[in-house]
Amino acid sequence: MVSDQGSSPHYQQAAGWYPDPAGSGLVRWWDGRQWGPLQYQPPLQYQPPMAQVPVPHYVAVVAPKSVGVAFLLAFLFGPLGLLYASVPGGLIMLVVSFFGVFLSFVTFGLTFVLSWLTCVVWACVAANSHNARVRYQAYR
Repeated sequence: MVSDQGSSPHYQQAAGWYPDPAGSGLVRWWDGRQWGPLQYQPPLQYQPPMAQVPVPHYVAVVAPKSVGVAFLLAFLFGPLGLLYASVPGGLIMLVVSFFGVFLSFVTFGLTFVLSWLTCVVWACVAANSHNARVRYQAYR
């Protein structure tokens, strides 16, 4: 028998299998007073393969935009109404309309009317394409 009583953390513990004090990674028999010669490799804990662990699925919900509301807002408010359907489009048309006001004096209002109609068409197209993207994402 191997005696290691002084350095054993199990000196006062009951008999049983404990990690080897020599640090071998094995377990060794402690008879309550001293270490025995018997050692063995403890069985590994079962861990399920990663492929069997369920992966959560997240769904982003995006509300569709009404083409009718986009048309009405752009018709009534021009570039400001276009902001509902397309923020970049609304900002671009705000700048275009700002310069269009000055050009409308030369073109007798034609530039202003064309930029206003462009806002209406752009709003309808932007709302429709937004809805198409939402439908595509939902059916993927």
